[in-house]
Amino acid sequence: MSTSTRFRLLLPIVTASALLLATAGGVLGKCEHDPDACEGMSATLDPGGTLLAGGSEVVGVWVLEDEQPFAATSVELIFNRVADATTIRATASPVGPDGRWEAAVTLPAGGTWTTAAVVQAPGYAGTFSLDTVAVGQLAAAASSPPAAAVIPPVLPIALIAAVALGALAILRLGRRDATPARG
Repeated sequence: MSTSTRFRLLLPIVTASALLLATAGGVLGKCEHDPDACEGMSATLDPGGTLLAGGSEVVGVWVLEDEQPFAATSVELIFNRVADATTIRATASPVGPDGRWEAAVTLPAGGTWTTAAVVQAPGYAGTFSLDTVAVGQLAAAASSPPAAAVIPPVLPIALIAAVALGALAILRLGRRDATPARG
């Protein structure tokens, strides 16, 4: 089998795997309580763009039950910095009747932060693991010009690993075909 044929067969598999890994955690938050109590419940993070450290940022979360707005009485967003375990909590407020809640949060440092939502209602309490977000370094002082480059959200490490492994497999297949026969 030629290298180009292997490449054509392997490329869709690597691409599909990368897309699956990239979207697996970002669609719905995972409930960390009794699965029966969480059935139909979902929380989805909506950071509203790139987050920057040092300034107040508005972060949204959708709280739904069976794809309908959930009548939560309180929603708290929890941010944990991976590098040093700094924890920041922000109380969210409902924004209209559609299940969207927003919280103003000031993250003290850039880097990778995990997020969670604690949702409470009469007879219900659940914590949802949400997305991991990339936060840009400290925002510049008011007298400084705005930063030229904004750090985009990073892809999950699993996505990068899947792409790297796929590329490595393709390169190894190419080397195997290019090696002259000995004899």
